[in-house]
Amino acid sequence: MIYAETERLVIRALREEDCAELVEYMNDWDVNGPLEHPPFPYTYADAKEFYDKMMRGIEVGKPEFFAICDGGTDEMMGGIGLHPEHSFQQRAFTCEMGYWLG
Repeated sequence: MIYAETERLVIRALREEDCAELVEYMNDWDVNGPLEHPPFPYTYADAKEFYDKMMRGIEVGKPEFFAICDGGTDEMMGGIGLHPEHSFQQRAFTCEMGYWLG
């Protein structure tokens, strides 16, 4: 599923075939180090578990991760995460957004 598209970039749902690239990027400390949650080193099993979790979110209409891809080749080159949070004090939903580029 494509969420946004320009000539140079595509923002789309993560695909299972992206798992190998995800492993490569997450094993680069310059990419993974600033992130809060990914394990290091990052294995294919970690990527597959993340993919499965993100697909469950899409299935219930609550996507949390979007692949940033090259518009010409569709190669994944980063990601955007939207992480919903509920604030009981404010009685409102908020969302934390983060991104990384490999």
